[in-house]
Amino acid sequence: MPSINRKQFLEAIRFVSIVVPDRTPSPILQYAKLSVSEGKVKIVATDHDVRVGCKIDCDSDEITCLVPCKKISDLLSASSDEEFSISLTTGGIKIVDSSGSYTLLTPPTDGFPIQNTKFEMDCKTDSIYLNRALPLITTCVNDKFKGKFVLDGVRFDTDGDKVVMVGTDEKRVCSCVIGEGKIEGFTLPMKAVRVVARMEGAISIGCRKGVATFLSDDKFVVSRTLQDCFPKFWGSIVEQGKDLPEWKGAVSDLEVALRKAAVFSAEETRGLDMVIDQRTTTILAKGADIGHSSIQIQGGGDKPTKLRFNGLDLYQFVTKIPDVARVVTRIDQRVAMDVGDWCKFIMSTMED
Repeated sequence: MPSINRKQFLEAIRFVSIVVPDRTPSPILQYAKLSVSEGKVKIVATDHDVRVGCKIDCDSDEITCLVPCKKISDLLSASSDEEFSISLTTGGIKIVDSSGSYTLLTPPTDGFPIQNTKFEMDCKTDSIYLNRALPLITTCVNDKFKGKFVLDGVRFDTDGDKVVMVGTDEKRVCSCVIGEGKIEGFTLPMKAVRVVARMEGAISIGCRKGVATFLSDDKFVVSRTLQDCFPKFWGSIVEQGKDLPEWKGAVSDLEVALRKAAVFSAEETRGLDMVIDQRTTTILAKGADIGHSSIQIQGGGDKPTKLRFNGLDLYQFVTKIPDVARVVTRIDQRVAMDVGDWCKFIMSTMED
């Protein structure tokens, strides 16, 4: 019987369980497929739209079976052993550790969906770049957006000789560089994005015929892409930020001011006024039944400006900026930020 490291197995089963549906007309999708061969355990789960897999080392006898994700996770979480074994038994699988043996009923593997997609990769990146970019990108993705389903996703595209990720809610746009090269542009649904965010190390990316693939040494994610048309304006909008007057202030001071002003901003609009002089900037907020505030911070611009914007939208972004990042902020009738040389953000203002 194969001996498997319990902690590594738990990490793997929790990784693939992200796509396991709580409710489904196909009960077999609540199981993961486990295959042991050549010293490796491979675990695969799918909900038909997203397919994920993970590999870990083991002392192996060959075995193929289905495992109930939640039940086996709960069982092994309650164990303190470093290793356990798994084998086939009548009508299911048997788990053995130092405390005893446990039988879990499972269906045969015949009904589990088979994937024959060939992996073709176009771009190489690293989880370091993805994990740096995703918090900023997903800030601008509205997963409750009812107007365009395609906006409930992250765009992977080519910008010149760079591969970028883009998120937008049609009021804010954020673009982050994750590598070099060219890829077939696609929009990845947020469900798959959350799985990709848990991958580690070097990652290869490819897309063919509406199916995107992310591949690392021990994990893979294969997902259908969102087929509607992602807004093509994002590139030109991001470029417009270069032409705005630079704001001479600290993002950390702006973050604190936005947090204070949020107490007074109207709930239905989150509208704030920003008055920029040459040396100072004043953030004004007024709530119908609360009161009003006037918060002054150091830093201004060469061009005196007054504008109105959604304070919550901007606050959500600036709180995700890494503390060590160099940030150039430009403000006029839009708010734009360059976070280092790898991230660009631009946000529209509100009508008075």
